Amino acid sequence: MFFSGLLGRDETPPDLFVNTIGRCTSRGRFRYRLDSAFFHMRFMLAGSGHGDCRGRRLELTAGDVALFWPGQAIDLRDRPEEPWDFIWLELAGKNVPWAIRRAGFGSEHTVWRLGPGNEAVAQAVAVFERFKRGRLPPLYPIMAGWQLLAHTAELANLVPEPDKSLDVGEASRRFILACDHQVGTTELAQHLHMSRTSLFRIFVRQYGVPPKEFIERIRLEQACYLLSCTALSVRDIATRCHYKDSEYFARRFRRFYNSNPMHWRRTVKAGVPRSAELGP
Repeated sequence: MFFSGLLGRDETPPDLFVNTIGRCTSRGRFRYRLDSAFFHMRFMLAGSGHGDCRGRRLELTAGDVALFWPGQAIDLRDRPEEPWDFIWLELAGKNVPWAIRRAGFGSEHTVWRLGPGNEAVAQAVAVFERFKRGRLPPLYPIMAGWQLLAHTAELANLVPEPDKSLDVGEASRRFILACDHQVGTTELAQHLHMSRTSLFRIFVRQYGVPPKEFIERIRLEQACYLLSCTALSVRDIATRCHYKDSEYFARRFRRFYNSNPMHWRRTVKAGVPRSAELGP
């Protein structure tokens, strides 16, 4: 099952909210490559399996909570003898990166073991059931997003990071989104007070991609946000995300998401999963 918390056509998107939520019950044959444009959380109810994130093996079992950042490519599979049952959701909004950092979630540590039957997983189930009933109060997707982050961070005993101690990736993200023009590698390096060579090495080591690709991922992440949460035309979104024209934007979008922007938007607003996320 899959439900959306999308806003009305004329509403301004809030700073943080649950964009979509669903529940997956696999049959021991779950195979999926996650490369979301949103911050993606999973609350594990039952089963066990593993994933691969940037060469690191991740174990996921009942009671775990996982958080994956946009652009993190994760290969996931369950075990035939222990099929998965989990709640998944996507967080959207311009302040999601700030909230996640302030709560203590880092981009390197992605799985927290809270134990079977923990309160964070129970809360995620309650949020899913509320979305399932429909007719959500206007503030519910916002409140649910903040509460799930705060409750998980509290149970995991996370230590919040000071807002000023942002890493290179987060500082880059903020700069790219704040600029009213297309940012290049040289300009980003100058803003961060480092050489192009140092910038390249840091991004390849920490994020597995060169700065140029990271910059485009941020632009496309912004495009996905505008496609799903506004009624702007594809041409207007291409302009806002600093692409030279809508045709070039559509080609780049297809390269990363294997779908053209309009089809991606229709799929989201129809409440249809954009991938094999629900599993077999």
